[in-house]
Amino acid sequence: MTHIPFDRDQRFILSTRARIQGIVGDYPFYFAPTVGAGDLRAYNLDQLSGDAVISHSTDMRVELLRVKSSLPSVIGVAASIDHGFAFGAKARGNDYHAMAGGTVFWNII
Repeated sequence: MTHIPFDRDQRFILSTRARIQGIVGDYPFYFAPTVGAGDLRAYNLDQLSGDAVISHSTDMRVELLRVKSSLPSVIGVAASIDHGFAFGAKARGNDYHAMAGGTVFWNII
């Protein structure tokens, strides 16, 4: 995962991660490349499989408030976009899958 700060105080951070995995030849179904919860947040673990899988996740995190007290913390919001694809002759879930979401976070530092 790559984190790219947009300002000196690191209040705006873009995080991105990409993964490509494939297999060639005959193989048992349990060796098929998979994509799921670890890569696409709205899916179950290893839900999509095929001869090749591609996934990409991007998050934009914005810190709204930094609390400097006896319990130092950061409060902010984040928006995320995930997309992925499993394809090939043995593909399960052979469609393009995309989803977006958002969250409010509170990190104790």
